[in-house]
Amino acid sequence: MNSIKITPLALLAICILFTFTNFATAIEPVWSDSLGWTPLKSLKPLRAEGSQWFRSGLAEKGPINVLGKRYGQEQFIPSITNGEFTYAASLGLKITGFRALVGLKDGGTMGSVIFKVKADDKVVFTSELISHGKGNTQRIEVAFPAANSITLITDPNGNDKQDWSVWLEPQIKTGK
Repeated sequence: MNSIKITPLALLAICILFTFTNFATAIEPVWSDSLGWTPLKSLKPLRAEGSQWFRSGLAEKGPINVLGKRYGQEQFIPSITNGEFTYAASLGLKITGFRALVGLKDGGTMGSVIFKVKADDKVVFTSELISHGKGNTQRIEVAFPAANSITLITDPNGNDKQDWSVWLEPQIKTGK
């Protein structure tokens, strides 16, 4: 029987690689069931408008932490206030629902944001005040009559300092 010999240095390298690999991929899932939902990260927005800070935040690369939980780049859309994203479903489908977890990226102390969702031109959801001071997030899961587009809005609630808002695993439900 052949045996494999691993030197102490090789074993140390394997342990270090394993540790960093697990750390880099340890992400917090938001939704356990995605059947029938389309991640917004897979769609290009029709429109992205906002302040200077909003535009600079669009380049945000992950992973990030929200309330100490780690999220990978594929899981969030950064939306530093004051900003809006508008999306439309593809292939003639209509949007009938939206879900996400909203919060503020860790590291700030002063940020406070109100998240809003519009279906076509009608506001269908307004979050509670999300702030670093309260240390809160809010789950959104809303159904609405079929719409052509959806707009995600981050309102700075006054001062926009440290409003590092994120839409975590935003998804749309589509139908005819």
